[in-house]
Amino acid sequence: MDIYRFRSWSELTIKEILYSEIFFASTDECNDPCDGKSFHTFLPNRSNWLNIIQKHSSRGPYVLDNTHVDSILNILMRHCPVTFDDFIEKIPGILRNEFSSHPDSNLFNQAIDHIVEYCNIYAPQTDYFASFTIDKNEPLMWSHYSSQHEGLCLIFRIEQNKFPQHPLLRKRHIKIDTRNGIAANMSHGINDDFHFSEISYNNSFEQLNAFYCFPHDVCENPTAEELDQYRSGLTKQEYTKHSSWAYEKEYRISLPAPISGLFGKRVSLSKQNRLFHYHPDWLVGVIFGARMNHERKSRLKDMLLERDEMTHSLSLPNRRLSSIAFFESKLSMLTKGIDILPADILNNGKIYTNSDRDFDTLWADWNSQTVIEVSGNSGSKRKLLS
Repeated sequence: MDIYRFRSWSELTIKEILYSEIFFASTDECNDPCDGKSFHTFLPNRSNWLNIIQKHSSRGPYVLDNTHVDSILNILMRHCPVTFDDFIEKIPGILRNEFSSHPDSNLFNQAIDHIVEYCNIYAPQTDYFASFTIDKNEPLMWSHYSSQHEGLCLIFRIEQNKFPQHPLLRKRHIKIDTRNGIAANMSHGINDDFHFSEISYNNSFEQLNAFYCFPHDVCENPTAEELDQYRSGLTKQEYTKHSSWAYEKEYRISLPAPISGLFGKRVSLSKQNRLFHYHPDWLVGVIFGARMNHERKSRLKDMLLERDEMTHSLSLPNRRLSSIAFFESKLSMLTKGIDILPADILNNGKIYTNSDRDFDTLWADWNSQTVIEVSGNSGSKRKLLS
């Protein structure tokens, strides 16, 4: 299966291609501010709120008696239902204002700080992700994600839904400094392969029960069926976008966020943590934007020749050798759309044009998704699995 990734023209893009880099973005770095988010709501469930408050009723240099607890509970119940985001942003101020003239206002403020700190640890987290598409011809994609057709589109050929890390540059875990985690030394594990998920599009979403974000004793041990239903709804929300984005026909690979509850604090990954290297053999083509000039096309070809030579010198295991095809995109005045036309092809350190003798054979192998699988000192041709 071929899958596409649109890129603007920049030195960063050149670096990404040369070193087979893939960056996993956060929601805050995306065009869609709701991308990857899930929507949780706190319901007016008195016993669940009581369980959260009681976790901190004896914490620190203060003790909340039943009257204090009831006072906090009554205000929380009055403002439910409330989304998790609004709870973190607005409810602390409301609580402090309610108790500002109370003789025990200092005690209440400490309790509020600890309750909010606890809730913030378990607040819904969004995974980091890298976006692809299955449509290379969509004009809006070229305009929005490829510098108004001055950029390019990378072609990746995936097999069995896998996007493997570079075999020599794998990240297996990310160390996270923590004092309050479940163990003294902890890290966030990373799989060798990333897997693609298809994005769905819709205009309405059901609110999820915010109490399920916490350890199960907060909800007083929900049933397996309830938890399965919650997890199903959570996954659906994380991989659904508003229907206005449907033109993207998006597939994505995700980097799971660390589970903050295990680390005892709110955890996020740095940009360097989110920079990975993919297996270079998975890149099999480049489509030049219709407005890309000749100089940039020549530079891309020279860079990919260098990349090809560099990759061969590394003696990588598990090679899956394929040509890299170059395509021109043309603006069609007849349809006002995009036509993608084959141009040249890179194979074994040489770029072939349509006047070269081996050009047709190389294109036939590329179009049929035929690769040379290398094992030890020998290789054999095979067609990729879907």
